[in-house]
Amino acid sequence: MAYMFRLPSSPTPEDMESAPPPPIPQKSPKRSRPPAIGFGSASLQGGSLDPPPYTTVIYAEVAKSDRKSSYIQDGRCMRFVGRGASRRAYAIAAIMLILTIALAVGLAIGIRKRHRANANSSSKPQSSPTPSSAASPGQNYTLPAGSFSVETFLDTIDTGCVSNAATWRCYPYTIYNTDPVAAAATFDWIISPAPPGSKTPFTVSSTNNPFAPKFANVAMELVAPGTNEERYTFQLQMNKTVIPDQPITDDNSQAICHFQTVTFQASLYSKMQKTYPQKPTSTASASPSTASSSDPAVPKPWPFAVRVEEVGSSGDGVPACYKTQNGVQGDSILLKTGGTGGLCSCLYRNWRN
Repeated sequence: MAYMFRLPSSPTPEDMESAPPPPIPQKSPKRSRPPAIGFGSASLQGGSLDPPPYTTVIYAEVAKSDRKSSYIQDGRCMRFVGRGASRRAYAIAAIMLILTIALAVGLAIGIRKRHRANANSSSKPQSSPTPSSAASPGQNYTLPAGSFSVETFLDTIDTGCVSNAATWRCYPYTIYNTDPVAAAATFDWIISPAPPGSKTPFTVSSTNNPFAPKFANVAMELVAPGTNEERYTFQLQMNKTVIPDQPITDDNSQAICHFQTVTFQASLYSKMQKTYPQKPTSTASASPSTASSSDPAVPKPWPFAVRVEEVGSSGDGVPACYKTQNGVQGDSILLKTGGTGGLCSCLYRNWRN
């Protein structure tokens, strides 16, 4: 026996439209009424059973809360960032203000000092010192300008230009190797700034040395500047007079000899050290004996090495010698022409090798 099963067919749209609605279940009497929720809905507070717009209200409140929180957080951040930036700006402005004030004060002080210096320099005369004013030991000066006593000793004597050695002599007539004290010789010179427009910066003049030549405003030249051999040099032509210490005539007459071609030259070093004299002052000096240490005209010692030399050459009639009687020059003396044909010299210096 065969069993046939028929499956129910799916309802058609027409059937769904014509079918009655499903029954609504009855409300249980034990179910209490839900309290009114304060989401801002008037219908719930008025007792209406309509469901509140949970989604719309909650979303709106949450959106407002998020915006407020975001605004508060953003405000705090902005206030924090703005406050830090303002502090940095104030600090930079304060530093710039301090630097500006310091710069202005420094410039004002510098301009005031420069103005005072210019006023002081303009109030002083700019004329070159005269020999009398330069000779004062209390006067300020810058080397090589000033009045100086150049203390030296007679180092060597050379008589190569004459046939008779007695006709060439050198003050003080004793060399250092014979007697270091008796060999002392001092030159008193005044060094002054040269007049404007001169080729050399300084000039030198002599004082009343009894044995040295007299000269005035001779130009000085700076040699080897910036080295250990730096020195100021000058030279001039002079006449040298010698009184022989031995007879040069057959009748032993007193005599006097003249040299017309003698070169006087000197080098004043500005760095090389001197070794003479060992004592502050020498016992023998060519300076006037009336001068004393308290005399304001006494010049200062030259602080460095010095070399002074007199040089004469040979030739016909060199030297020209004459007999003298009671200081009066008489007949000439015939001498042989200059010895070896070399040079005569007197060398002075203030250091030993």
